[in-house]
Amino acid sequence: MTTRKTDLEERLSNEIQRLEARVELAKAQLAKEKADAKVEMRSLLGAVESKREEARERLSQLRESGSDAWDEASEGASKAWQELKVAYNELERGLTRAADAATS
Repeated sequence: MTTRKTDLEERLSNEIQRLEARVELAKAQLAKEKADAKVEMRSLLGAVESKREEARERLSQLRESGSDAWDEASEGASKAWQELKVAYNELERGLTRAADAATS
């Protein structure tokens, strides 16, 4: 169980860090967008940041969990990670739409 816990903790931590780097790139792209696109993108970015904080909290809970609570903490962390990925994918789609609109 300790190996599974450690593996999951490391995987989620690494995934959150990778996603944070991608979010920083998205913020840079957002700065280049037109005002009307920025409103939608800021909303999507806010959702990503909220989900990121939730994922960090769940990861922290996972790290602190004992063997009796690990399954529940693991499930919560995995769910938070999935929700974060969905929010980020929506942000990427929005940025793509904005970029396409800017070039047409």
